[in-house]
Amino acid sequence: MMAENNEGSTPTEDDLLEWADTYLGDAPYHPVVADPGWGVGSRFEADGGIPSLTLLGPGAVVIIADGTVTSADIEAALP
Repeated sequence: MMAENNEGSTPTEDDLLEWADTYLGDAPYHPVVADPGWGVGSRFEADGGIPSLTLLGPGAVVIIADGTVTSADIEAALP
């Protein structure tokens, strides 16, 4: 989730794509969505650092919360 762009406004689709290209690089792609006013993301942010990723496993079990997710983490979580 991205709550604001560099201008402090709700991010546009282009902002979201640019963020994904910058921070995810060639890592496995995951959705990046706008979160106007930090309405949702603030509920899951523990350390105040961004980017913050969460990995869910089968059955929506939280494997990594508010951390870094690697390709190896994703592969290990697959059934």
